[in-house]
Amino acid sequence: EFAKKEARAREQAETEKRLQEEERERARLAAQIESERQEFAKKEAEMREQLQGKLDEEKRELDEEKRRFEETLVAKKRGEEEKLVPDAQSVSENKYAAIRLILGSPEHSDLKECLGLDDPFEFSELLKNPLKAMRREWMAASSENDQANFDYVCRGTVAPDEYPDHVKESLRTGVYHGGAIADGEFDTGHQGMDLKDFTNHEISRLAGLQDHHVAAIRLYTSSSYPLFNQPMRNGVKPHPIRVTMYCLSEGLLKLRKVGAKTDPEGYATTKYLWRGMKDREMDLEAFKTRGGTELAPMSTTSSREVADSYAGVGQDGHTSLLFRYTTKALSRGVLIDYLSMYPKEKEFLYPPLTSLT
Repeated sequence: EFAKKEARAREQAETEKRLQEEERERARLAAQIESERQEFAKKEAEMREQLQGKLDEEKRELDEEKRRFEETLVAKKRGEEEKLVPDAQSVSENKYAAIRLILGSPEHSDLKECLGLDDPFEFSELLKNPLKAMRREWMAASSENDQANFDYVCRGTVAPDEYPDHVKESLRTGVYHGGAIADGEFDTGHQGMDLKDFTNHEISRLAGLQDHHVAAIRLYTSSSYPLFNQPMRNGVKPHPIRVTMYCLSEGLLKLRKVGAKTDPEGYATTKYLWRGMKDREMDLEAFKTRGGTELAPMSTTSSREVADSYAGVGQDGHTSLLFRYTTKALSRGVLIDYLSMYPKEKEFLYPPLTSLT
């Protein structure tokens, strides 16, 4: 009996010893695995760091190459635009004189496509802050006088001491881009008003205009109108002030509905508007048959005398043609004298890509 107990005790001791050895072996293996894991993680981190460094370097090189390429494109585009769009202040262009009409419909009738705003993501980003986008494009694409007009419209107040210098010079000489001008004929009736005041005008509120719409329309009435018109007529894409052009068109479309509310009878009454064409040849029969399209914003006036002057009627050595547009309701341009820097012009403005029949 004693021998049996002794044998069981030895067997139990051997079992415990074996279990302890197995436990030590497991611990050793676990430590070895952990050490190898840490070593692998260290090497992996080093490889990732090296790879990230290479990727960052390649990205910097690609970004630099992209920047140089974009600068080249911008320089090339600027050179092309400078050929097609001279300084707006040095261009002899009559606002109320037709320069170029396309017979029939234009190749592209979508304004955003014509302006270079056909990327929906880019368009959405630009329209998040239209005035900021407008300022950026005016600072990049316009002349000193154009920039002075922009600052006057967006930051200034209608007061003689805040008029742009070139306007002060026009008033001093009595001559502006539209002909003769006298004291008191610049921004007439708008004394003390700033951009917010024009936006809060009853007509602006009825139309639902915002600051960027008002600014775009006011800028078009300034001496900077060639900056709007010439790129459209010359097919420059993207238009150098594309956001401003879009806001101008949108504002005019909003204003069209105001006449029906404020003067229903006058809105439905036929009214003649005038526009001249000076020293230009035109196939009138083809125009009568196919109609035409004015690519740029189209200025018309209710004053035949103004149109006669722009068309050179009665001036020796000039060939003149006068357009009389029969309009009513939505076919009539928008009277923008309440926003105009030159209200005496009685300007009725149509948005770009207007079809004529």
